Amino acid sequence: MFLSSVSRKFGKMEGDGFYWDKEDPQSTTGKLWSKGLIIIGKAIQNNRQVKIAAIPTDLRPLLEKILYQ
Repeated sequence: MFLSSVSRKFGKMEGDGFYWDKEDPQSTTGKLWSKGLIIIGKAIQNNRQVKIAAIPTDLRPLLEKILYQ
């Protein structure tokens, strides 16, 4: 899934930074990432590098249940 799609639904990670030992992220996406519940990375699609958010398959049912109650 494109990171932009996740950001539109759950909010951008602007201002969260990467040094979470000093201050925890404030965005929903940043909180999920800091807990290892989603993985943010890059992939090549149609000869373009895009940012993606991946959810491990074993966590998908649990996250779906929590987020969509």
